[in-house]
Amino acid sequence: MALDDFMLKILIVAAIISLIVSMIFEKDRRNIAWVEGAAILAAVFVVSFVTAWNDYKKEEQFMKLNAYSDAQNNVNVMREGKKCVINFDDIKVGDIVQVEVGMAIP
Repeated sequence: MALDDFMLKILIVAAIISLIVSMIFEKDRRNIAWVEGAAILAAVFVVSFVTAWNDYKKEEQFMKLNAYSDAQNNVNVMREGKKCVINFDDIKVGDIVQVEVGMAIP
């Protein structure tokens, strides 16, 4: 969650306060008084969007890495008297797994 950052929450509150105070107390420049608060909100939006996009891309890369890792988890088994190479996820009851040095045990 991009908006969970404490500093961004403070900036949002400051922007809202800035908007309210500027609109109330700057009567002679009311047409441009909102700019400062809006700029703070725009900056918060940009930071939140970039953070969320970066987190999405990292999660996407993590999923690809896990899928590649899962695809590499092959093991030699004896199934119905025949030697097969299958993925860890395809092991069934009755398969005899041939354990080798350095392999992860399914």
